[in-house]
Amino acid sequence: MQERETWSPDQAFGHVPASLFPLAKFAMGDIFSLMSTMNISLPEELRAFVNSQVSEGAYTSSSEYIRELLRKEKDRTRLREMLLEGAASPLSENVWNGEYFEKLRQRITAEKK
Repeated sequence: MQERETWSPDQAFGHVPASLFPLAKFAMGDIFSLMSTMNISLPEELRAFVNSQVSEGAYTSSSEYIRELLRKEKDRTRLREMLLEGAASPLSENVWNGEYFEKLRQRITAEKK
């Protein structure tokens, strides 16, 4: 079994003057307390893809890339729930034709003035 090197937030303060260390540690502590760690296993092909996304410069780390994917999936799931909820709701008696949208445009234009 390969031994993993561990990292602690204290290692981030090597460049901080001793007089500012307590303040820096306090600020960083808040950030680290909001995050938890999860280890995932990926096939080599997916790991290489994640690494390529990071190396292309769009993301600073694989964690940042995965967090972004999860946020997008969360948004997509919420949108799907709202669409299904709307599809299951009773039909509106309002007529959604050109006249309706023209009145809507006029109302919005009037509100902007």
